[in-house]
Amino acid sequence: MKFLAGAIFLSLTFLSCVGLLGCATGSSMALPSANTLSGSGSSARTTPDNNLRRGRALLVTECTSCHRFFEPGEFEAEEWESILPAMIGRTAISKRQGTDLAAYVMSAARYAQEQEATDLVTQR
Repeated sequence: MKFLAGAIFLSLTFLSCVGLLGCATGSSMALPSANTLSGSGSSARTTPDNNLRRGRALLVTECTSCHRFFEPGEFEAEEWESILPAMIGRTAISKRQGTDLAAYVMSAARYAQEQEATDLVTQR
């Protein structure tokens, strides 16, 4: 019974955090999935989906443990290239996790840029 109560508590906590995370960003753009990134024109085509999935999970769990959530699209991919090494260096995540996180964030930032460009063309 204690196990079931614990599992329910963890599930509700996770769902609450995800819900708050969506509200906190003030954006309607959801974090793209690994499948979405792999199917886009971003550089994610060369990164295995499992690495992107791990990177996405790290973005949500690790990055927000120290500061507010920053969507990958808030900065251009080139800006993330200088931000990520400094931030990853402040954490206890492994080198492999850092690589997965960077791959996801860079791919998602490029994807966001592509979506913005597409939206601009569509609006004309």
